[in-house]
Amino acid sequence: MEEAIAIVKRANIHHCNNIPRITQILSVLIFESLQDTGTLLQIGTGEGKSTTCAMLAAIKALQGNKVDIVTTSSVLAQRDANEKEGFFNILGLSCGSNVEDPFDGQEKICYSKDIVYGPIHEFQFDWLRHEHKKYGTRGDREFGVVIVDEVDSMLIDELDQTARLARSMPGMEHIAPILCGVANAFCAN
Repeated sequence: MEEAIAIVKRANIHHCNNIPRITQILSVLIFESLQDTGTLLQIGTGEGKSTTCAMLAAIKALQGNKVDIVTTSSVLAQRDANEKEGFFNILGLSCGSNVEDPFDGQEKICYSKDIVYGPIHEFQFDWLRHEHKKYGTRGDREFGVVIVDEVDSMLIDELDQTARLARSMPGMEHIAPILCGVANAFCAN
């Protein structure tokens, strides 16, 4: 682990001429020591969450995992993907954003990358298109590691902002028997 930290620290210095703070390095070490446990850390505003997320994502991707970084907005997803692209490239990794790659009925290019930034609703819609509509939106990308930036915002503030295929409509219970009859008549012919 020491070597991985040294490598991402050096890449960060080379990319943005900034030495990661001890709190950022300790955060990555805590996540790595408690892997596969669903760990949450509270990192305050101004303590370098974007860099901490990028360092952790790089280590996980270098270990062979695909990494999804969930942000609170499309703007933050694009900003972080653009700002951290050079950092990831130094390490031989690729990154993209699922918001800069609009859906056109087929696989989104971003999902061929090692690291994908995006807001939760884009990940939800892309999964729904991939699994339920069979559009292949995610290509052959398996779920690997997810890093959630601002987990409190996603789980509390935006709880009602979920992607849905459909919701119930008043009165549909009266139409369902008619639709079943039409379907049966159609199948009988």
